[in-house]
Amino acid sequence: MQNRYAGDIGDFSKFVLLRKLFASGKYRIGLVWYLYPDESHNGDGRHTAYVEKQAYDQCDRELLTRLARVIRGERNINALEQAGVLPGDSIYFSQALDFHQRFPRQTGQHKRLRLTSRMQWLQQACTAVKDCNVVMLDPDNGLEIASCSKINLSRSGKFAYYSEVQQFFNGADVCIVYNHLHRCASHMSQIEHRANVLKARVQGVDRVFAIRYAPYSPRAYFILGRKSETARLRRNIGDFMKGPCGFGWDCYYAV
Repeated sequence: MQNRYAGDIGDFSKFVLLRKLFASGKYRIGLVWYLYPDESHNGDGRHTAYVEKQAYDQCDRELLTRLARVIRGERNINALEQAGVLPGDSIYFSQALDFHQRFPRQTGQHKRLRLTSRMQWLQQACTAVKDCNVVMLDPDNGLEIASCSKINLSRSGKFAYYSEVQQFFNGADVCIVYNHLHRCASHMSQIEHRANVLKARVQGVDRVFAIRYAPYSPRAYFILGRKSETARLRRNIGDFMKGPCGFGWDCYYAV
């Protein structure tokens, strides 16, 4: 996540998914932003015209109104939190993953400092959402990739690592992970691969559900659940995709 994305179409998909799947009072949501410093090399974050479209209004008018207010004002994660896009008892963790700016050199000392800072960040994030039984991770790019496999690399702040997913899932019933889809392989093959790796690498998971949100810049959401949640998740996801908010969602997959 970057502040410049606040309120864009990706945020609508993220928040409507959380609002519709976990509306029951039995859930408390924790959102770990994985906040990465704003970049300027592309025009990402411009897809905000959806707020004028009727289909989104029919899906969740309240959410649309709140996001439109953010778009018209100062776009950042604090504005999203203040707008009430999630239930009032939700917890947000917004400490930035900016270690590459504070320790930019590729020396052994700076690599160690980046690693130490990331471990401290993780500990603080887990503590912040420890009372939440639904935890969402919102990394800028998604899950770790082979070219950035070490958590102390300069670009590691753009990714959530499987070891971190495990830590967040340890204290939750459900963990959702955002993952951007690239163009080097079919979206379905990427989704199947990631879902199977998550199932194999994260202990305690009964099922991994995955769905794609296709508009503008396709992204996948991986929903990891414990056995006690499997039937409810399957039912809620099915109802969501068949309901008024289901447009744009596809590639349903479960393992």
